[in-house]
Amino acid sequence: IEDTYVGLTTKQFGVKFALYYHDFSSEEGSGDYGDEIDASAAWKINENYALLLKAAAFSADSSSSMTDSTKVWLQLQASW
Repeated sequence: IEDTYVGLTTKQFGVKFALYYHDFSSEEGSGDYGDEIDASAAWKINENYALLLKAAAFSADSSSSMTDSTKVWLQLQASW
């Protein structure tokens, strides 16, 4: 799989934001699998805890055998 992507990142109000666009295609031939948009926000609560919110939306190409999919998840990180 060949993953061609472009992204933007910034930090505002102590939160790190990221937004990426991916285009997935075959390394050989002209097969197109689909594209995906990823977004995330990460912030440090204090010295020991951080939160990460991520979302990904994949849109399958109509000629591929893959299906559309959207996922959202929240992660809590603890360190001592």
